[in-house]
Amino acid sequence: MSFYYVYVLRSIKSNFVYIGYTNNLKQVKERLN
Repeated sequence: MSFYYVYVLRSIKSNFVYIGYTNNLKQVKERLN
C-alpha cells in the first residue's frame, strides 16, 4: 500500500514539474514575440 502511495506521489510531482516547464516555455515564447 505504501509503495503505491509513493508511486502516485512521484507521478503527481513529475506532472507538476512538466506543467511548470511547459508554462515557462510559453512565457519565454511570448516575450520573444
